Amino acid sequence: MHFSIAGTLELAPLSPTFGVDVLNVSAAECAASPDLQALLRAAIAQHLLLRFPEQAVTPDDALALTAAFGPLMDLRSASHVPGRQFLQVLSNGIDADGKRCGDGNNSAQIWHTDAGQWDVPPGISVFYGVLVPPSAPKNGYKNMAQVYAALPQRLKEQIQTLKAVHHMYPRSVDVLVHQKGASLPREQREVGQVQPLVRRHLGSGAPVLYLPSRRDSVILGMPDAASRSLLEELWDFTNQQHHCDWIATTRRGDFVVFDNTALVHNREGWPTSERRDIWHLVTEGEAVTPMFTRKTLNLNSTASVVSEAPAY
Repeated sequence: MHFSIAGTLELAPLSPTFGVDVLNVSAAECAASPDLQALLRAAIAQHLLLRFPEQAVTPDDALALTAAFGPLMDLRSASHVPGRQFLQVLSNGIDADGKRCGDGNNSAQIWHTDAGQWDVPPGISVFYGVLVPPSAPKNGYKNMAQVYAALPQRLKEQIQTLKAVHHMYPRSVDVLVHQKGASLPREQREVGQVQPLVRRHLGSGAPVLYLPSRRDSVILGMPDAASRSLLEELWDFTNQQHHCDWIATTRRGDFVVFDNTALVHNREGWPTSERRDIWHLVTEGEAVTPMFTRKTLNLNSTASVVSEAPAY
């Protein structure tokens, strides 16, 4: 079933609970229209993910459309389109001179949020499919507000005011690094950005489960064994919540805009012999706001701020 916003955007649901295709206008048209951009901001606030299917997008289009959702943020230590500071290239390609065309990575990745180890993580993330290999990998997106809503009450009460350290670990979201990467000494894992396990989604006011990608991350006030046990339990529960997922191949020309404050994402790997190029852009976010504090804690009120799924 398709529906429209103000008779201008034709949207089609991608899953029963979040995500829509934008069908009747192109990404390039939206990049040039402040009126359409205002409608897109309203749409992503409600649906958390927008896909413009199979578009022809220039670097300037990609930059302009992403900037409609907030000031662009430079992804540090990343490969970029030449002359485009904010346009990162995710690619395992090698050019004629033997140099990498992007980050050089074709690994499968676990569920994660972008740059949770930064003091202010990105607000919006964008993927644009430039070159897709025959063994096209799928990207997954998971709604962590819905995951939180599904948590047993016991876990909600346990984590309501806990905070974890999002420490730096090279390629921490790669599946093999996740499975085999040895833990750093605790004193190193205590260095990083401290974030609440339950954050407030600024758009809706809903509580969002906000987890560090490393299961050996330090939860403040807890010994290693207890901290790891709790994070393993939370991630195991998260991985089982398939009703919170949308999974699809990023095709050539797909322009995907998603809310990095409410969704986590992952991807499959693909053969090293096959090249895949994705443009990646992000906008500035806001400092992570704890859902609960000692002054505002009221578990009986949480149901009122959990957004209901849109009626498709």
